[in-house]
Amino acid sequence: MLTKKSEEADSLEVGSIVNLPNRKPVGFYIIFTPEALFEVGVLKRVLDVFEKYLVPIVCLHVSSPKIGEPLKSYIVVDVKDKEDKTEIIKNEIKKFPQIEHVETYYPFYDGLLAELPTETLSMAGERCIIFRRPHYEAFIKSVQSVFGLGGSAILYHLGIVLGQKAYEDHRRIAGEDDELLLRVTSHLLKAVGYGILEFRRVDKERGRSLVRIYNNFECELYRNVGKPSSQYLRGILAGWFQRFFNRKNVRVVETKCIAKGDGYCEFEIF
Repeated sequence: MLTKKSEEADSLEVGSIVNLPNRKPVGFYIIFTPEALFEVGVLKRVLDVFEKYLVPIVCLHVSSPKIGEPLKSYIVVDVKDKEDKTEIIKNEIKKFPQIEHVETYYPFYDGLLAELPTETLSMAGERCIIFRRPHYEAFIKSVQSVFGLGGSAILYHLGIVLGQKAYEDHRRIAGEDDELLLRVTSHLLKAVGYGILEFRRVDKERGRSLVRIYNNFECELYRNVGKPSSQYLRGILAGWFQRFFNRKNVRVVETKCIAKGDGYCEFEIF
């Protein structure tokens, strides 16, 4: 696993937007039978069809596996100068017994393909939406600019509510195993893009903890302001540890922050 803890961290492109000016991206939404999940070579046979007609694959998404449910994939290929092959490829893929359904999607403007082949997006079985940086930056900064110090408090208390909910979700996964709970939380917060979270020290008996976050999505909005800047994520930690310590009053102090030039954000919880 690659892990970069810097301003230029690796980023995994998500979503179904492909922008290739002067090209002809076409999306193939393919639904496999539930039995195809554990059948070796099924995806390869589909990809071989694209190779057969000399169309390059430029994007490929496969849904998270669920036993007993269809597996979904969205494959984008460039058919420039081979537009006549699209229907041929589609019909050939449909012939495989492991395929339930195939749909094709086309760019609406000069190589820009922005289609969602399903009605909604989901993550870990729950509906989700994607907040790109312009959107969450506008949300976080607008709350603070409109309400001033009160805006910071609003973000913090919103974070507390989310942190409490996150704890409940993570506890359901981990059961009573606290060590597993910490790993679940670290992995899931990274998976949704909040940052790389490390529990550097956790003392449940004394109700104290030290948490470090690399690539904090919130504080990177405030680089070079010269002071700790986390409100929303700080609130998430407060809400999470309120549940973990089973204590209503938990303080979270950001002692290091990328907004003031540190290499990471660090929080003392007590």
